[in-house]
Amino acid sequence: MPSLDNLQSEMGDENFQVVIVSVERTPFSKVDDFLREIDIKNLKNYHDPTTMVGKHINAKGLPITILFNKNGKEIGRYNGDFEWDSKEVVKFITELKKS
Repeated sequence: MPSLDNLQSEMGDENFQVVIVSVERTPFSKVDDFLREIDIKNLKNYHDPTTMVGKHINAKGLPITILFNKNGKEIGRYNGDFEWDSKEVVKFITELKKS
């Protein structure tokens, strides 16, 4: 999660946003407390206490990251942890933003 927060801090603008969705039955206040505890400052946080979003996006596990283009079409997904603020990812997203 910190690497997603860094990515949003570095690249977030009107053409690119990192958004997280907490898919769990715990209260939103607990999720919010956790994000503050790990010093997440730049991510928009949404919460799905019904856990149905996982079904709707056909998640095979969590965490899952999905990239959508500006028209809302899925253009990629990755299951598991990843260093989202790596030089390679930043370069890749920079190229996507140009297209």
